[in-house]
Amino acid sequence: MTSSQALPPPTGRRAAAAACGADIQLHLMAGHIGDIPVPAQLTYTQADPYAVRLHCLTSPTTTVTWVLARETLRSGLRQASGLGDVLIRPAPGSGSVHITLGSGAEAAVLRADAAEIRRFLRLTERVVPHGAESLHLDVDTLIDQLRGTR
Repeated sequence: MTSSQALPPPTGRRAAAAACGADIQLHLMAGHIGDIPVPAQLTYTQADPYAVRLHCLTSPTTTVTWVLARETLRSGLRQASGLGDVLIRPAPGSGSVHITLGSGAEAAVLRADAAEIRRFLRLTERVVPHGAESLHLDVDTLIDQLRGTR
């Protein structure tokens, strides 16, 4: 994927797109060592309308993927948001957000450009408008998957 794009819908669909993605540059805040650049990609699909995936390239051959709520990403631009192993909050005095992944001593704190996050969220709005997520959730398939029948 290029830096930001909405993927075209399948033929005959009226939706603006069925998925989108954006390449972003994160910075691992490594204390006295300084910030370490972490190439990453945010992806979103209509098939999983509440979730955003953050794919972090941790080595030339390894990608770590975190799944987080789109609403957590959105509200984290304004105020601390999230529970458990994902916390997103505005960075004081800058145009950045801090994304904390994990907990305790093993937690990673990543800095992201808030404008890049906003651009990505606007792309997701073209896939599924905010507040319309439930219209795109296939509950029957989800139940079948949980029961192991599909």
